[in-house]
Amino acid sequence: MDLHPVDLVALLDALPTPARLLGLGEPMHGSEEILRARNAAVLDLVLRGGYRSIAVESDFHRAPQVNDYLAGADLDLEGVLENGFSHPYLHRLDATRELLVRLRDINRTLESPVRFYGFDGPMEMAAAPSPREYLLRLRAALAGRGAHVASEADLDDLLGDDARWTEERAMYEADRGVGRTVDAEKLRVLTDDLCALVEERAPEPAEPEEERWRLRADARTAVGLLRYHAIMAADTPDRLGRLSAHRDVMMGRNLLAIADREAERGGTVVLAHNLHLQRGSSEMWMGPHPVRWFSAGAQVAARIGDAYRFVATAIGAAPAHGLAEPERGTVEGELFRAQDVRARLYAGPELRERLQGATRRQDRDARGAYFPLDPDRPADVDAVLFLREVRA
Repeated sequence: MDLHPVDLVALLDALPTPARLLGLGEPMHGSEEILRARNAAVLDLVLRGGYRSIAVESDFHRAPQVNDYLAGADLDLEGVLENGFSHPYLHRLDATRELLVRLRDINRTLESPVRFYGFDGPMEMAAAPSPREYLLRLRAALAGRGAHVASEADLDDLLGDDARWTEERAMYEADRGVGRTVDAEKLRVLTDDLCALVEERAPEPAEPEEERWRLRADARTAVGLLRYHAIMAADTPDRLGRLSAHRDVMMGRNLLAIADREAERGGTVVLAHNLHLQRGSSEMWMGPHPVRWFSAGAQVAARIGDAYRFVATAIGAAPAHGLAEPERGTVEGELFRAQDVRARLYAGPELRERLQGATRRQDRDARGAYFPLDPDRPADVDAVLFLREVRA
């Protein structure tokens, strides 16, 4: 796709506050052409905008392998794609492969290379894993530094069989959740003790930065998973909304940690679904249940203000995905009929002026994967990248 009319770098340079975290959203997962449009923007942000890190909607703990590949390690790309990403809508798409190959080539020319991160928790919509891996690694690291901590056997006994943590029916049947059992509550107390030790040792000057980084990541994930399982096991009307909210809280905490780590090297481009990156609340349906929550973008914006910027992506027609031309009067319909190029970037103020009186798009694609732009949200975005037609 020719994105010549799009100059995201210039738009960002005109803003009064530099972006530490730049959310670049997509309106649906699984489209090669949307990701290729996004790739073009990412590469421009790296080459002209000075961005030196990328964070994607994928498990935080699986991304180091991808980072090693970008840094030039002798790794098989197919293995990196399979093992370095947690969500199939990333590693199974050619556009992801193309971005990694290009960034690896670019890194050979940069004094300060591009780093790669995941920022999601290790869960998906239907299930979450046991906290075992993160708790035991956290406990071993602290014990190795001479801290007095619970034994591995004690943690093993409390964790029990991992299968009880990964019961998929617990997402919709709270009584199948393990997160509020006596053992799980004891684990939460022990985990809090471990996290306190991590904080107490934070000023230790002799500790390698990389080890400190991994230790804090394991602490965040262990706490986050135990909270997630506790919410899953709570039989309350808002539990699905709270599960979505807590996943995004975990995302937000990871993004803030990444931004702090990268502060001296430049901004971080954050790649995820629009729903995870927009300011304000997000909403969707899970079966018959309406779900509303504050996204990771909203969490981050509440803490760093205008140092967080959000650019949404939207599309007009996508015949290959069963999405017809948008109706007149809708947000996408107005942009579709006014635009004579395949891709255009609209700044927030321009969009607010153009979309006065527009309505929300109601038609759906074949999989129900596309989330239309909300006409009440122009104030929540810094810009919209509008792709008039997605052909593949």
